[in-house]
Amino acid sequence: MIFSQALHNSSKQKRLIWLHGWGDSHYTMLSLAEYFSSEFENYVLDLPGAGQSTVPDSVWGVEKYTNAIYNWLHELNEKEGIKKTYFLGHSFGGKLSVVMASKYPSEIAGVVLIAAAGIKVRRSLVLRLKLFIFKNLGALARIFENKFGIDLRGRWGGLVGSSDYSNAKGVMREILKK
Repeated sequence: MIFSQALHNSSKQKRLIWLHGWGDSHYTMLSLAEYFSSEFENYVLDLPGAGQSTVPDSVWGVEKYTNAIYNWLHELNEKEGIKKTYFLGHSFGGKLSVVMASKYPSEIAGVVLIAAAGIKVRRSLVLRLKLFIFKNLGALARIFENKFGIDLRGRWGGLVGSSDYSNAKGVMREILKK
């Protein structure tokens, strides 16, 4: 189930769907959505596994997230009528917005991205070298654990990796990895 909060004073001709980033909830988008409530019919969503939405019962990928959002939008269209619909997405919500627009181009009038995830950028040689080192530290740490009994991952594990990964638990961590 996807939780949504509607923000608008009266029926508008345009609809704006707000999708938050990973580890956030609809609360991070509320003040911006309120600002646009005079122009758009706004719906601020909690993506599955976040905020007041239910946690998926299996490991979802982008496809399942976009299907869930599409189903939510379809139900909204049946209740409220079809309107010119735009998506505004931050980070993971931006990635989902792009996939929604490419998968359902007749349903989505436009997309606004804020620091969207999934957009490939050319990385500098220094950054690629750093990433290579950090990705291979786990293997080096396992060697130290096996040979010397030193738990490097336990001591320094929190220093590397994203806070999103550290904060995700259970099925949500597996979804993030996928």
